[in-house]
Amino acid sequence: MARAWLGSQYAGEHTFSGRTTETHQINVPMHYLADEDSSQNLVLQKDGKAAPIFTPSLYKT
Repeated sequence: MARAWLGSQYAGEHTFSGRTTETHQINVPMHYLADEDSSQNLVLQKDGKAAPIFTPSLYKT
């Protein structure tokens, strides 16, 4: 299982099983990121023995 937080806000989680190339995406509205008065940490956590690959990306649409 992988979990994500942005600052103190829980962003989501996803459970992966076995070897897979499955991906999962969590969308965060831009106004959560654009507040100039605060900085926030992106925290990624994994449970289990696997070595997941996390690739945070920022897309402006």
